[in-house]
Amino acid sequence: MNSTLQLRLPAEWEPQDAVLVVWPHDQSDWRHLLDRIEPLYIKLTSTISEYEKVILVYQTPLHQRHIQNALVSEG
Repeated sequence: MNSTLQLRLPAEWEPQDAVLVVWPHDQSDWRHLLDRIEPLYIKLTSTISEYEKVILVYQTPLHQRHIQNALVSEG
């Protein structure tokens, strides 16, 4: 390990530009729980977006459309 490398993780109360959310999918560890976990991600993302920008990470363009439809349905 390079001892000159300095990493800094900002505290949760520090200003930030956005929140990064990596959406679960059927090729991830969440595959067996998607029907239970996805509603939580929808609520989490919807709530965060009321206060600041959300950056979503998705697997494929089809997955992106699925997420968009789920979020639009949530309102």
